Amino acid sequence: MALKVIRTVFMCTIFAFIGTSSIALSDMIEWKLFLKPYLQTGPILSKSTQPGEEFIIRASDCSQVPSESQDIITSLDGTKFLIQQFPLSGSIVIHVILNVRGSTFESVRGITLFINLSFEVYVNGEKEDDVTFHSPMEITIPTGSGLSYLLGSCNFKRSDNLVCVYNSGGSFTIDGIVTKNFTSGMVVGITTLSHIVGGLGEDLGFPASSKPDTWKKIKLLFR
Repeated sequence: MALKVIRTVFMCTIFAFIGTSSIALSDMIEWKLFLKPYLQTGPILSKSTQPGEEFIIRASDCSQVPSESQDIITSLDGTKFLIQQFPLSGSIVIHVILNVRGSTFESVRGITLFINLSFEVYVNGEKEDDVTFHSPMEITIPTGSGLSYLLGSCNFKRSDNLVCVYNSGGSFTIDGIVTKNFTSGMVVGITTLSHIVGGLGEDLGFPASSKPDTWKKIKLLFR
C-alpha cells in the first residue's frame, strides 16, 4: 500500500512538472535578428525570452555579419526590446529585420534615417499581420558610442527633433508610436509591430510642434 501511494505521488509530481514546463514553453518568445540584404543566410542572432524579459542585442553574440555591416551591428550593442504581455498565445517567433545598406540604414523616399527596421510575427508557424499590444512594446537604444554612431552617420545631433514613425502605405504616421529622448538613451514605445523608421521630424513631416492624434492613440493602446 505504501509503495502504491509513493508511486502515485511520484507520477503526480511528474505530470505537474510536465504541465508547468509546457506552460512555460508556450509563454516563451523566440527572437530572430536579420539583416535585410542577407535574409537568405538566416538570422545573425537568435534568443528566447519570456514576456517582461528584455531581448538585448549583443554584438558579440551575432554571427555571420558581413564586414560592411559590422559597424552598424556594433552600434546596436545593448539595444533592448521589451514586451510586457504578448496579445496572442502560442508559439511566438518575432523576426526583427534591420534594413541596412552597408554600414548605415537604408533611406526611405530619399530621407536619411538613423533607424530602419521591420517586424514579422509568426504564431504557431503562421504569419500574423497587424499585431497590436495592450501596453506598448519598448525599444531602447542606450546612450553611448553606438547611438552617437547612428546619429553621426546621418549628421544628426541628440538636440535635433528626432522622431520615430511608422512607414505604412507610402506615408508616415506617428499615431500609436512615441519617441522619448532621455539622457540614458532613446526609447521608442510602439503599439503595433510594423515598419519603423527614425529621422528628423522635419524630414518626415512632423516638426517639433506636431503631436499625434491623442484619441486615436488611446484607442490603439486599448484595442
